[in-house]
Amino acid sequence: MKNNLKNIEINSGIEKHYNGSFTMYGSILGETFKQTYYDYSLAEARKLFKKAILVESERYFISQ
Repeated sequence: MKNNLKNIEINSGIEKHYNGSFTMYGSILGETFKQTYYDYSLAEARKLFKKAILVESERYFISQ
């Protein structure tokens, strides 16, 4: 089943941690999705986050 990209929102919020890692936030149908990245540049982490939220949205729609 293909997910509807309109149901996914990538927020611009990034939380930076004291250890150099950071957490990126998004939402799927209003439910918060977050990922924490260590040892990645912001550009690399952003690409990974986009892939991760798409995979998670697939799981979300399959389980409904």
